[in-house]
Amino acid sequence: MADACEMMLLAVLSPELRCQWGLSHTDIVFIGMGTMSPFWRILADIYGRRNVSAFVRVHSNRALGKQG
Repeated sequence: MADACEMMLLAVLSPELRCQWGLSHTDIVFIGMGTMSPFWRILADIYGRRNVSAFVRVHSNRALGKQG
């Protein structure tokens, strides 16, 4: 689920970050995981891992134009 969000962000931000900051694709992935992991951990601790996973799944599918 979170991978889908990561891929969407990479598709949009990766080319711009590569040009502006001279970062490789791998650098961008690790920066994204390092900055967003604490955010998802805190949400999961507050609302429960199943609820956060369901939230990510639903909104990832919506963003990708899928039903369900």
